[in-house]
Amino acid sequence: MSDFESQFSGFDFSKTNNIKVHLGANAIEDESDFYLVLERYMHRADSIMIDYNCGYNLSALVDIQNVLLRYPNLSNKLLWVEEPTHPNFSKYWKDLLFFECAAGENHHGVESLFQLTNCNVKYIMPDLGRTLKVSELPSLIKRLEKSDSSISFHSFSSGFLSYITLYLTLSLDTKHQMFEYDFSDNALLDEILLDSFQIKDGYVTLNSSVLFDLNLPSTLDGWYTTSIELFEA
Repeated sequence: MSDFESQFSGFDFSKTNNIKVHLGANAIEDESDFYLVLERYMHRADSIMIDYNCGYNLSALVDIQNVLLRYPNLSNKLLWVEEPTHPNFSKYWKDLLFFECAAGENHHGVESLFQLTNCNVKYIMPDLGRTLKVSELPSLIKRLEKSDSSISFHSFSSGFLSYITLYLTLSLDTKHQMFEYDFSDNALLDEILLDSFQIKDGYVTLNSSVLFDLNLPSTLDGWYTTSIELFEA
């Protein structure tokens, strides 16, 4: 719990005022202290998203809602609840939760992602390169244009896929969209974006050259691979 609170007390809110946290690893009543910390720090954030990582069953959704409503600062700034149950039960979320929902990292392909709009899922979160082909993105965007849902890219698969996602996010001309940036260390992404990536007030300023050149200047010129051995895992 002290580590969780220290992340908030030491976080640089000048980078972004929109925060996402992961809960749901324990029973709801066993995570009450986490909600207390969130309530205490909500005056510093513009919005918060809670990802439950499919941690609960349907019967727990009413309890989740009751807990959230117990903390007015938190519930007033809650942008979305993400995957409170296994995504197969997403069609029931709208009937059991008052809050907006998000999902998509476990939905594969355009049709599966688009069907989330029929479940009143407000934020569609494709994990580009893992659950959605890059070539399929224009089709998904076109279908979402006639819905009330927006894209918020999920980008925890790898540093390289996060880079590709950022590249496309900044080049898309769509309605409101969000990019999920993991502030924990990501060696490849940090190296790609070194001195090129600035975050202030929730907005990104990016040196345009990083969009066109995957450049790792610190890599030694002498690295060559003549052959590799493949094995099945």
